[in-house]
Amino acid sequence: MKFARPKERRVREHILPMINVVFLLLIFFLLSAQIAPPRPIDISLPMATSEQDAQTEESIYLGADGTVAYFELRDEAAWAALNAQEAKDATVSVFADAQLEAIRLANVLSRLRNNGFVKVNLITEN
Repeated sequence: MKFARPKERRVREHILPMINVVFLLLIFFLLSAQIAPPRPIDISLPMATSEQDAQTEESIYLGADGTVAYFELRDEAAWAALNAQEAKDATVSVFADAQLEAIRLANVLSRLRNNGFVKVNLITEN
């Protein structure tokens, strides 16, 4: 007696474990990604009550000791790079340390105005 051979079943690949791994990797990269570049010098921002957020292209940082940072440049090199900017109508964000003396901040703002920058945002923490 001859029996009929059963049809060979195709082996199905299990895709669920691969989807789980992809989502875990996605979550890992989202959590470990850096949304904003780190500040070039350590500063603690003063507190403010305004709800307006500033989104600008140019940012300078003022340390408590008066150090001026623009990207990786410091002090006079930072000023030289700012002076070389052709788009003087761009808004400049100033991140000043809360312990910075007001006279130093006033000098920086005056120097920015003298260099042709007319739109300045002083960034604070809410």
